[in-house]
Amino acid sequence: MSKERKSPRVPLRKAILIELVVIVTIAAFLLPGGQDLHAYYRPFVSGCLTCGYNPWHASWILAPIRLIPPAILWPVWVFLTVIGLIWASDRLGTNAIYVLLSFPALGLIWLGQVDVVVVVGLTLALLSPGPYLRGVGLLLASIKPHVSGIAILILLWHEEERLKTLLIPGLVLVASVLVWGVDWPLRWIMAREPRAMPVWGLATLFPWALVAFLG
Repeated sequence: MSKERKSPRVPLRKAILIELVVIVTIAAFLLPGGQDLHAYYRPFVSGCLTCGYNPWHASWILAPIRLIPPAILWPVWVFLTVIGLIWASDRLGTNAIYVLLSFPALGLIWLGQVDVVVVVGLTLALLSPGPYLRGVGLLLASIKPHVSGIAILILLWHEEERLKTLLIPGLVLVASVLVWGVDWPLRWIMAREPRAMPVWGLATLFPWALVAFLG
């Protein structure tokens, strides 16, 4: 009786993913890109809170960006973004190849966006067995509340250990109030000038962004 032949699809998928990681990382060294990473996020984590569009506590979460030399910042971030999306896709049971080749993923990789932090955060918040790790996930996702806000509310609504889950985000909130004052969220919102929105800002607005996502 002959042995059952194993399906080649799993190793083929891994090979394709490795190839995609290598290609996009090398391309980042050769092509111009990462505009948002250099124009907004690096100044933001360096202390210019009005240079970015994220809530101010995000400057702490994204602080490791400062450790990467500017010359290789975008290639390193591209590599981390792709690895993060592959990890989240694997945890969520999604084919990472389709994710990486989708319009939103290609856009955020090219611009040097930080949405991978949100994706990893929501994945942790949804699938982690421990409430404290789920809280870390919510904290990571909170760096872009206009993207993750509804998802965070839904996760909290169904959270059975809500107090434990909110402990770490709550401590960060207290620390931010001590550093920037109790009114910093209001000052952050008021500082957001619609006329100063990034060129690609309209691409993420509801409901028009759904057209690109579903297309």
